[in-house]
Amino acid sequence: ENVEALSSFLYAKHGAIVREFDPLLFYKESTKPLPQERGIGFGRDDDIYPMAQSFVLMQRLTGVRLTKTQVLDPTGRIAVGLRY
Repeated sequence: ENVEALSSFLYAKHGAIVREFDPLLFYKESTKPLPQERGIGFGRDDDIYPMAQSFVLMQRLTGVRLTKTQVLDPTGRIAVGLRY
């Protein structure tokens, strides 16, 4: 998510995109939800924390759980995103 509230969730396996959507504008997405999304409230009118829900989905998909400190402290973080 950037400073203009543009957000994106993308999950890929073996280089192929499996699921991609904007957590904030979820209701506009047309791709089929993954089973791991069950119970996550993406797109509800009362949803004020779509990025937090994105981290829940990421944890369910990968088994990796980030602590609050890891999310808030960017020290030593490197991110590379390529999309063709």
